Amino acid sequence: MSRLVFTLIVLVFILLDASSQPQSGENKLIQQDHLIESKDLIGKWRSLQNPGINIEFVDSAYQLVLISSGSNPFYFQKDSLGNVSSNGWYPQWPPPSCDLFFNSKDTLRIVYSLVGDTLESAYFLKIY
Repeated sequence: MSRLVFTLIVLVFILLDASSQPQSGENKLIQQDHLIESKDLIGKWRSLQNPGINIEFVDSAYQLVLISSGSNPFYFQKDSLGNVSSNGWYPQWPPPSCDLFFNSKDTLRIVYSLVGDTLESAYFLKIY
């Protein structure tokens, strides 16, 4: 009898653990980066929330550098084909990150975060 009860308890815990896992197969804590063609980023961008704020992506041989006034530069690694990782970084501890998402061909969403916490989300329109 006690063996049956033990088996039922173990079965319940296994079922509870399986149902608590993400159903989509994705870990929501880890953002997956994707590749962006560097030519789509290089140039100046104007903030949609605050038109006085401009940023610029500059090609620096093996990486793109996001330059923004009043902020540290963020670095985006390029692969051998010139594609850029959508996840940028700045050398500091803990490391802040900068994630890029295109809403359209000329509208870019930038999410600044620190250790998984979003600090700011901003939208930019490509100037040239």
